[in-house]
Amino acid sequence: MSFITSFNPFDFTKNFAFGLGLGVGIGVIVRRVMHEKMKHKELLISCLKQLTTEVQQLRETILSMARDLNNQCASLSDSEEYFDANNPPCTESLSENLQFFVKEVDSLIDGDDEQQVKAYNLLLNKTKQIPDNVDLLWRYAKSQYRISCQKEKSGDHLQHKSMIDEGIKTAERALHINDNCYQAHQWYAVLIGTNIKFQETKQKFLLGNIYKAHIEKAILLNPDDAASYYFLGRYLYEIYMLPWYIRKAAAAIFSETPTATVDDALQCFLKAEQLKSGYSMGNSFYLGKCYYYKNCLPEARKWFFQVTSAVPMSDEDESFHKEATELLKKL
Repeated sequence: MSFITSFNPFDFTKNFAFGLGLGVGIGVIVRRVMHEKMKHKELLISCLKQLTTEVQQLRETILSMARDLNNQCASLSDSEEYFDANNPPCTESLSENLQFFVKEVDSLIDGDDEQQVKAYNLLLNKTKQIPDNVDLLWRYAKSQYRISCQKEKSGDHLQHKSMIDEGIKTAERALHINDNCYQAHQWYAVLIGTNIKFQETKQKFLLGNIYKAHIEKAILLNPDDAASYYFLGRYLYEIYMLPWYIRKAAAAIFSETPTATVDDALQCFLKAEQLKSGYSMGNSFYLGKCYYYKNCLPEARKWFFQVTSAVPMSDEDESFHKEATELLKKL
């Protein structure tokens, strides 16, 4: 059949309309695709600008925090030249009644849970009556730390964190009144150290430096207190044990990151033991751990055996006792 005889004008019209519609449709689709690409490009540019702004803000925040830390540490260092080592760190004069009260609190504050709660309530009421006495305030901060540990053990994490925050404020008040009170520096550091676990990596290192600065100030004020050397040893040991990826993350944020060797920590624990033989189960445990990582196994065995031979007095002591028992099996 020829083209002429087979030609149908209606088919041509339909085909032409279809072709025209197809062309228009393709054009619309192309324009729509190009429009979407432009929208995505604009969105990408907007996101990049926002990300750049946020990175800059983060950088400024970190620099600001670092400046605050440097100022605080510098303040601690500057105050050293004004400290007279011949004067007692805490110079509060206590009345006879207050001396009796402090003696009672000291007999309770390191006792069992019930005794610690009693010490806390006594100090809570007494610091309301006498709000500016450093000897009461640092004990109150210590008591708040003890209660925070109880709250953590019971699973009340909100009260645990709240008590730590309150304890930090109490210790700050004590330091504001008398910066030469080594116990106030000591317990401020302990509470700051406990607060570290709630922070992000960059803040952990900043608070860790503050912890170290206050413990070192406590040692300067009273170089004969075993507890300060134990607390410093714990810090140095934790720095020594930091995983490589944490160190790498810290190096990406800070120009300098804290470093420590196992020998640095060991010397602190040995000093605590020298000042007060059998100071604590924790000190004996970490002496064993330091010798263990130095591969001085006879010494490690000696200290772990001392831990397992003692009676645990707290949940932390229980954990020391359990781990020392397991490590002894390997030696």
